[in-house]
Amino acid sequence: MTALTDSIKKTDYHLLTGIVGTKYILPALAQHGKLDVAMRILTEVSQPSFGYWVGPDNNLTTLMEDWRSSAAMAYGSKNHIMVRT
Repeated sequence: MTALTDSIKKTDYHLLTGIVGTKYILPALAQHGKLDVAMRILTEVSQPSFGYWVGPDNNLTTLMEDWRSSAAMAYGSKNHIMVRT
């Protein structure tokens, strides 16, 4: 867990994982008592982040397929479904 949190901190709490890896990070952090790190990820508003997508500059209502995407420029789909398995 230390390697994961150190890696996240080095990217200033930005995730650089793909869609498959991203779905496991927040639950893993929560299970290991790293809620502070999970909350920093969730509340980050600079790109790339969930907060960047849903923040006032983009105001998106769905998750995008690519971290680089915005309301003005979509890389891939603007309606990418996220399925929990």
